[in-house]
Amino acid sequence: MVGFEKMFKTYGMIFAKILLSCLALWWVFRKVDYGHLFALFWQVDWCWLMVSFLVFNMSRWIAAYRLNLFFDQIGLSLSQVFNLKLYYLGMFYNFLLPGGISGDGYKVYFLNKHYQVRAMDLVYATLVDRVTGLFSLCWLLVMVAGYATCAVWLPISTGWYLGVMLLLWPIFYGVYSLVARRFLSLFFWSNVWAFFMQLSQVFVVICLLQALHEPLHMADYVFAFLISSMVSVFPFSFGGIGARELTFMYLQPWLGYDVHTGIMVSALFFLLTLLSSFPGIFFLALCPD
Repeated sequence: MVGFEKMFKTYGMIFAKILLSCLALWWVFRKVDYGHLFALFWQVDWCWLMVSFLVFNMSRWIAAYRLNLFFDQIGLSLSQVFNLKLYYLGMFYNFLLPGGISGDGYKVYFLNKHYQVRAMDLVYATLVDRVTGLFSLCWLLVMVAGYATCAVWLPISTGWYLGVMLLLWPIFYGVYSLVARRFLSLFFWSNVWAFFMQLSQVFVVICLLQALHEPLHMADYVFAFLISSMVSVFPFSFGGIGARELTFMYLQPWLGYDVHTGIMVSALFFLLTLLSSFPGIFFLALCPD
């Protein structure tokens, strides 16, 4: 009976996330012009799309390397090649098992079972890795905000943006020293790698905008994308579907970009994520249960 209740809760959460994603997409697409979206898709420059695919995967390599730094800190030594394969397998499970932490959950399960590392240590390392990425996302968001249209309607000078960017570091260091003291020696380099990972995702968006022949509002699209990345962190949708599109739609009046292009950027980014997760299929035999 307990097993049935657990299964019911798990599949109920999955169904709820899929339902929320579908509702969000329905709400978005009833507000836009389908013809315009299809026209944008058929005009995509496939060379730039390929470049964006390569840059996206580069961001995944950086993220995998950063996570391995935390694994090494808890006494788990994985080769970079094996760690990368496991990372792609986790990406695949994120789509096979809806929910943003499904891939992380599988990696914790596999490493705990086959390497006799405590599950709590693995969860701790994975969580700190995620928080580090979120900090870099916030820092980059403040940086881009100084160039986006929102800088016009926010009465804040460039000096204020720089001040906030500098202030975030000691704040985060203080939080880090309280909740992640075990990984304090990694603070500098883990944040450097996290910043480059987030920056590479910004370049993915720029490449997608080039693929869509959109030369205007570059900073605004990037700003909206970074906001949507923060929104998609919350496990309310299936792989961020719907959440990103809603973010682009509701930020458009404030930022002035073309909403159809914003939604297409979001859709293409999801497509890149989906295609990049497929290599994980080939690594299933690598991790037998």
